[in-house]
Amino acid sequence: MEPLFAFLIRSSAGIILFYIVYWIFLRNETFHHANRWYLIGALASSVLIPLFPVQYAVPVEPVNNIIFFQALNDPLNGVYPAHSVSAEVSGGIELTSIISAVYKTGAFLVLLRVLVQIGFIARLFSQSRITSRDGVRFAENTRYNTPFTFFGTIFINPEAISQNDLPKIITHEKVHINEYHWCDLVVMELFKVIFWFNPFIWFYALSMRQNHEYLADRGVISKGYSQNQYCALLINQSFGMQVIGPVNSLIFSLNKNRFKMMTKKRTPVLSSLKFLLAIPVLAAMLFACAEPWQLNQEQEAGINNDLAEEFSDVAEIAGEVVDEHGKPIHGVSVIIKGTYVGTITNPDGRFELEFPLVNELVLSFVGKETIIDDLADIKSTGPVREKYHRSYVMREGVFNIDREKHFSAPATPPGRSEDRPETSVSASRDSDGETKVFIVVEEMPEYPGGFHALGQYIKGMEEKLSREQNVNGEVLVGFTIEENGKVADITILKTDNDAAARSAIDIVSGMDDWSPGKQRGRPVPVSFSLPLVF
Repeated sequence: MEPLFAFLIRSSAGIILFYIVYWIFLRNETFHHANRWYLIGALASSVLIPLFPVQYAVPVEPVNNIIFFQALNDPLNGVYPAHSVSAEVSGGIELTSIISAVYKTGAFLVLLRVLVQIGFIARLFSQSRITSRDGVRFAENTRYNTPFTFFGTIFINPEAISQNDLPKIITHEKVHINEYHWCDLVVMELFKVIFWFNPFIWFYALSMRQNHEYLADRGVISKGYSQNQYCALLINQSFGMQVIGPVNSLIFSLNKNRFKMMTKKRTPVLSSLKFLLAIPVLAAMLFACAEPWQLNQEQEAGINNDLAEEFSDVAEIAGEVVDEHGKPIHGVSVIIKGTYVGTITNPDGRFELEFPLVNELVLSFVGKETIIDDLADIKSTGPVREKYHRSYVMREGVFNIDREKHFSAPATPPGRSEDRPETSVSASRDSDGETKVFIVVEEMPEYPGGFHALGQYIKGMEEKLSREQNVNGEVLVGFTIEENGKVADITILKTDNDAAARSAIDIVSGMDDWSPGKQRGRPVPVSFSLPLVF
């Protein structure tokens, strides 16, 4: 639900800011048509900008911002299949789950309210006598004295309207029909379902309907009808019962502001410059919702130009990165080894990068095994400036928790960087003796209270189980910290005996929720291996 919450918060902020501009600077002006399109455009901008954020080029973080880990050479060696489980920590209901349930309940109730109102009007339509006059459809009923428009139909009570007033009413309601005001109302009802928690969306809907009435009033006056007689008609109609729902009612928002707007002089054209006040709001939303994407260092950002000048053989790669299931990975760091030059993958898992043919590419992502591509095939055959395509599959990596190193650290408050894995280059040798470097950027998951608190919990549980259940042996257990911070996919990698394996599962499943790992600010799953000794 995190992406949905982020969208709702950003869109709600835009709705609030745009409405404040309207309320302070525009609502009392006579640019009713312009105000209508401002309100519609503001709503569209508030939704589309967070949905389709501007992407901007950024350099990859320097070394002091990256975290390193070592992957197991063969995570399946010694797997104990009898105890492979997929479990999550049982505990209290998460705050995010509560918020999600409240939001969904509110949206459902608002949607139900809209459907009930539309159903009521549809029932009224089916019970009315349908006629047509001057190309306009009428639904004659005796339930409501006040005329109103729903979609392209005018609902009237012939017994409550005199023949002298009928032309004014028809003229008023035809403005709503001809200008498709019902479209605005339908859109507003959908927005109220989505943003029901934001009080400004309800103010927004009232202002939009009020502006519709300003437009309809002006349409009546422009036809030559007496302003005084028309105002008297509105006052008389105000004693009737107003229908509730997504309709344009003749007496909606009948107050002194509506009468004042009918007599107000046209706002000077120069005042239309007030609409430019929406530009800072639009710019703020574009800035707040913008997301980093790729960096073309030589052509666009001018980073490391000396590297490009030093090597004459330069090639261009257009690549894509997916996980084991073929799903694109957004935010993978793609770095030219030995430099700070690189890029990141876009939401489709794609990237483009120019590089000297003497270098290697390093691809890294939290919770995934780092890929080092020596580009040997390109170096041996590739002509200068030709574009190549590469596909990479990043498999799940495992962070080894070193008991001696991590559990002996002093206790620090949660969130303190001192208790995180050290930020330095981590190298290991594979079975062939070749050195590998495994790189992970940004934040690894963190146990509440840090690794010291995790160590205290594990040592206590080991001693308790050894003492009370006479458990002996050593176990290597693997598990994953999911995007929500819960423990899942508990797997016994190595064990001496069944009792030790079962005890290891109990210890890991009893952990508190972690703070999840993050890549580019987004939670990602990260796998760990942990040795236990009973």
